Amino acid sequence: MGRYERKTEGPSWSREAWNEAVEAVRSGRMSGYEAASTFAIPRKTIMDHVTGRRGQKSLSLGRPPVFKYERERK
Repeated sequence: MGRYERKTEGPSWSREAWNEAVEAVRSGRMSGYEAASTFAIPRKTIMDHVTGRRGQKSLSLGRPPVFKYERERK
């Protein structure tokens, strides 16, 4: 019996692009629609983070790791 392999790769955008999109909307430089088209991130995702509906995204999908991120990577 094989080990489980994740079928999803996670979001297609980088963490830096996501942070930049959220900050652009918070500062008023862009609307949610403009940020969504510029950074290729769903508008609802950006707005959820701007309004505080969602917390900071973790570095991994699923449950939180038992060990710290660096040790888990080893």
